Amino acid sequence: MTVFDEIYKVDTMRLFLRNGVWYVSLKRGHKKSLQTGDKATAQRIFRKLKEEVLTGKIVALDKDKKITLSDFIKEYLTHRENAGMEAGTVHLDTVALGKLKDFLGNKIMNMITTHDIDQFHDKVLSLGCRPTSLNAYIRHLKTAFKTAIRWGYITRNPYEEVKRVAEPDKYDRILSDDELVTLLTAIDDPDFRNYVLWALFTGCRAGDILSLTWQKVTDDDILIWDKKTKTDREVPIIDDFRPIVDRMRQEYKDRVEEPKREQEPGQARKLKQKEKPTKMVFPRWKLVSSVSHMFHKYVVKAGIKPIKLHGCRHTFGSYLAMAGVAQKAIQELLGHKQMSTTERYMHFHPDRIKQEASKLKYAVNLDNLDGGNVIPIKKK
Repeated sequence: MTVFDEIYKVDTMRLFLRNGVWYVSLKRGHKKSLQTGDKATAQRIFRKLKEEVLTGKIVALDKDKKITLSDFIKEYLTHRENAGMEAGTVHLDTVALGKLKDFLGNKIMNMITTHDIDQFHDKVLSLGCRPTSLNAYIRHLKTAFKTAIRWGYITRNPYEEVKRVAEPDKYDRILSDDELVTLLTAIDDPDFRNYVLWALFTGCRAGDILSLTWQKVTDDDILIWDKKTKTDREVPIIDDFRPIVDRMRQEYKDRVEEPKREQEPGQARKLKQKEKPTKMVFPRWKLVSSVSHMFHKYVVKAGIKPIKLHGCRHTFGSYLAMAGVAQKAIQELLGHKQMSTTERYMHFHPDRIKQEASKLKYAVNLDNLDGGNVIPIKKK
């Protein structure tokens, strides 16, 4: 048997197996390892490469064009910003890619292997990274390497077969009535207190509140664009929440309708961009990480048990459940596509569980049970 165990001819390209590893060649003396010994995987990569060649994208097969991880990161982040991705998403892209570069160094992109990725994950976990955080990195890095394939910088995605790591089976806890009072009292920043109240009364995700404009707030409802599900939903403004919304809306209107300053003689009035009234409900913050860190600061200040900002969303859903609201209604208010997702919010705070359990009554007087004298309680 020759060194070429098998040859698949597709136009001028060839897919061949050498010493247990699959290669692809475009012309004589020009070959590229696909870094796999699996025939099905090699054929799948080969078909993708053929499509790229047909459209003129043959960078991946050109040995003279090798992009480093550092150069790819710069190009990729610029692309994400130009594509209009949210600032928070680009921030997480930056963090995930930065951590990978710190571990691998400035490695050539097409030399990064699945083994490298596994070692990277083991390292960050050993340094105390939580599984939930690592899964966030995996999510963003998968997208980045998919783009590298589309651009022709690599032929195989080292994240293609990487699975999420197991996370502890627990739910975000919710705030009790006493904790709500303690936390809101501890927040001495009026703007941030309003932000937390919006989270508690709408059940919205942190980023959805930050992107909300006053044009989406009517007298009775708030139109929420859910960035996760890519759908709109309406959240009613209930009576307890209405005074907060009305006061903030009036403050916004006062800023918009503020009398114009008098122009100086012979000089046009120029209003700087930062002086123009913004349409955002919460213009102070752009990143979810900013409000998350502030929330953590006030949780510590309040002296209550740790809880994440996302716990406000869980509190919203759980308090609705404890009030007897239909599960279908809770699903629509939270914007869940699957009822199974809503069921994660159907837990009660431990204090409330005790209150509910205390309602258990049996029609028996147990005071003299030790003396064998069991007396029935007559129902009214």
